[in-house]
Amino acid sequence: MELLDSGLSQEDWQVLGSEFYSLRSLYSLEWDKDLALTRVFTGQHGGPMATVWDEAQVRLYIGSASRPDIHIYSAAGRQLGLVLWERGSVLAAGWSSAEELLVVEEEGTVHRYDVRGQESAPPFSLGKEAEEEGLQLARVFPAGVVGLTRRGALWIVPTLDRPRQLRLPLPAGANAPGDDGGGPHALGVRALAVLPTPAGQPVPSMPEVVVALYQTLVLVDGSRGVPRASAPTPGPVLHLEASLDGMHVAAFCEDGSIRVWAAEHLDVVTSLALADTASSLSEDLGMETPPDALPDALAWAGSRALVLSWEGVGLLLVGLGGAARWRAHPPGAGPRPALSPEPDGLRLAGSAAHWLLRAVPPAQRSVLEMGSLEPGALLFDARRLYEAGDARATAELLELVRAGTLPAAVAACLAAAAAELDPARQEALLRAACYGRAFLGIDPALPNAADVPGLGRRDALEVARSLRVLNALHDPEVGIPITMEQLEAEGWEPLVRRLVRRRHYHLALSVARAQGLPGEAVLSAWACDKVTACGGLLGDAELLAALKSKLDGAGGVEWANIASHAAGQGRPKLAALLLDMEHRAHQQVPLLLELGETEAALGKAETSLDADLMLDACSALWADVQRALATAPTPQQSVAAGQRFWTAMTRHPLACAVFLRYSAKQDPLVVTDVYEHTGHPERAAEVHLDAAMAAAKRGAGETAIQTELARSRDAYVRAQSKTRDTRFEAAQVTALARLREQQLELEASTSREGFLGLSVTGTIRQCHKLGLKDAAARFAREHKVPEKQAQLLALDAAAAQHDWVGLQAKVSRLDRYSLLTLEHYAHAAQAHGAPPEVLRWIVDRVSGDGAVARKA
Repeated sequence: MELLDSGLSQEDWQVLGSEFYSLRSLYSLEWDKDLALTRVFTGQHGGPMATVWDEAQVRLYIGSASRPDIHIYSAAGRQLGLVLWERGSVLAAGWSSAEELLVVEEEGTVHRYDVRGQESAPPFSLGKEAEEEGLQLARVFPAGVVGLTRRGALWIVPTLDRPRQLRLPLPAGANAPGDDGGGPHALGVRALAVLPTPAGQPVPSMPEVVVALYQTLVLVDGSRGVPRASAPTPGPVLHLEASLDGMHVAAFCEDGSIRVWAAEHLDVVTSLALADTASSLSEDLGMETPPDALPDALAWAGSRALVLSWEGVGLLLVGLGGAARWRAHPPGAGPRPALSPEPDGLRLAGSAAHWLLRAVPPAQRSVLEMGSLEPGALLFDARRLYEAGDARATAELLELVRAGTLPAAVAACLAAAAAELDPARQEALLRAACYGRAFLGIDPALPNAADVPGLGRRDALEVARSLRVLNALHDPEVGIPITMEQLEAEGWEPLVRRLVRRRHYHLALSVARAQGLPGEAVLSAWACDKVTACGGLLGDAELLAALKSKLDGAGGVEWANIASHAAGQGRPKLAALLLDMEHRAHQQVPLLLELGETEAALGKAETSLDADLMLDACSALWADVQRALATAPTPQQSVAAGQRFWTAMTRHPLACAVFLRYSAKQDPLVVTDVYEHTGHPERAAEVHLDAAMAAAKRGAGETAIQTELARSRDAYVRAQSKTRDTRFEAAQVTALARLREQQLELEASTSREGFLGLSVTGTIRQCHKLGLKDAAARFAREHKVPEKQAQLLALDAAAAQHDWVGLQAKVSRLDRYSLLTLEHYAHAAQAHGAPPEVLRWIVDRVSGDGAVARKA
């Protein structure tokens, strides 16, 4: 069937059940491929095509095969990249959702390439078992890869972000290769397909896989650990494909039947024998007998029909309701075109032409179907008559107004324009929609165009803007024949990334700005390519000026990413110059450190006031110093290397403080070195003293403690001539070191422990407790303890031992020349729980002036 005769280009429509399917030529391909000897792997949404020699066919028909290099083309047949393949046999290949080519070897290794043929990520494996046994089947799906080993184990990599292998469960007896004889391996896997996630549903962590056994279809759900559903098949399955919406699974069986199952529970939806299509074959192709050979390919055309292709015969289109129509291969498609399913149709890539087969959208059908009396068709006809100067245009328009169907007519024309691929027809449909919008307010009963959702001026403008983008994408120079429905499924941001990967920077930037998307990533990618392309043709300053001339004024450009790329290309000076353009310190500092510009990184970090960046820069600078000190051939060079660090620390006091605070907990020796070399030896002395105290607290050896104390004392001595008078501190540290030595001697001479670590008064008190009165007196003299304090310590020790008789004897010997008074004895006795009679005896001896108050 043809379109409504509108003076525009025609498309061939063919009815299938209650729907129409159109076939439209996309491109005349510029490649020179014999598809009978070539395997073609196509991407979705007008994606690229990868081709490689079919080694089995080449050996069968030619006898020897050359190296099977992988060529990558756009949908227009223009070469985008080349992979010089020097590895094993290619078992399977396909494109991920990020337009990354995944190539699966028979040994289970998966290689990853971008559209230019460059390796985009390191290869990964389907597991050790796959490497040892090899694979017999593999399928690439947008999120990952699934493969079947030669011994029947099913392995999957469900995501490409962090590839990891998982084994999927299969029914008992299925873990063996299939054969046709129904022998011991009759349940072996014959084919497999991965169910895509239906639109609007969250992406599962583990996709479901449909596996065709000998006469059984099994739905394997890896997250459950067991097969979820199964269904019988009329015979061995030869081709198995899942629809892109994940709702159905189609198969061609060995007995010549075509089956479609609902994916949820594997219920049969369509069952059709090839012999049942004989009448359509005769009517459409003039052939009497359906082909005996197996189909070359089976693929879904959208989600409501599937297509089978036979070499030398044509295409069989089968709807979900069981309707079937034959169609000849379109011109230029050759005898064996490559089939590429799309969300709304099917692309056929032939040896000389590229075609799109798709279901006619309802809005387009209502407007353009021959003989249609729908409001959209009448409005489209009225606009055509208006342009021809025919007065009947007004009559048709007024009829739509009186019928109240003008808003529906405008909406239908806008929807039909959005679904249309021909630019001339797009323009005609948009003109018709605008023509109708102008008359929406002519009847008070009709709403104004601005008040109707989807019919405002902005809505028409959005449709026109999107169509301009689609037409630019369809240009053979770009070669992305995406439709509006595919664009809505993919989104604008992924589309911009695809354009960037193909180096269509101007178009990508125009699309990003038109849709209100940030264009900084596009500019950064262009700049990186510019750096790579220039090589050594331009100097650093010239290349920087060229980049600035294009990027100045474009806010948000990630100069750090460009600088990182320049460093990777062996241009560190250019990278340093580019980093001066970067205003984000967290982007500048790490790259400056990678480039060895540690002092510059330190300055940027301190300016940013970011403690983490300052610590990173200082640590890198300190590591450089340590490395230089370890490798310097002469002492003079060692001193010079260290001086650079101390000078940098002096220039950046804030960063130095952050570094010291961190190092104080991690490595105190670093702190003391910094203090010494920056002119603060008293602070180094404090660090050594703290280290000595910490060592004593954790029970370290006395040698280490004395060493730290000696360092502290020496640092205080050096500080005396540089900063302030630190003789008192030095003396106290010396006294502390001597005290510990004496305590050790005392422990050795008395064979008693418990002295080490005590203070002077604590040591004296301990001596009294142990009855070492001479040692206590000696300690008091050497450490210049006042006599009264020494007597108080002796009194306290006696009271602590509850020697009340001795205490009363001492009270009896008191006179007016004694340093201690009765009050001292009374307080000591009371503090250590003396009996009441002892306290009364001491209190009663109080006499003289104010005795009553003193007794109280």
